[in-house]
Amino acid sequence: KGQLELLFGPNGVLAFGLTGQLLSWPGKIRAGIGALVGHARPTPITKDETIREWVTRILGEEVFLRCIDPFVSGVYAGNPETLSMGAALSKIARIERYSYEIEWNKFGAIFYGGLARQVELTKERKADPPES
Repeated sequence: KGQLELLFGPNGVLAFGLTGQLLSWPGKIRAGIGALVGHARPTPITKDETIREWVTRILGEEVFLRCIDPFVSGVYAGNPETLSMGAALSKIARIERYSYEIEWNKFGAIFYGGLARQVELTKERKADPPES
């Protein structure tokens, strides 16, 4: 219940994303397309993207400037234009890899990669529950 409430609740991510004033409507639409529809796979795949390159490719420039840049600058005390996405935010980069492994997800929408990862984690926890 807690995870669903975090997403769909009155103070959840969707309510904030749709009614919040942080992003303009074009910025919200661009981020939604990147998260739910997908994007072109990066060329070359082996290139180590910076956080800025990754976020602007997936979610758009506005999300980077208003959300990610202040967050990364504050948490990592570094420049997101030079920090490696794979090194600094490896779990999020892994979600993108999961998204491309889903056969029907041709454009690698990261939302579905996150769902696939969550299903995998749930199976792992059920197979090996913590001791009480």
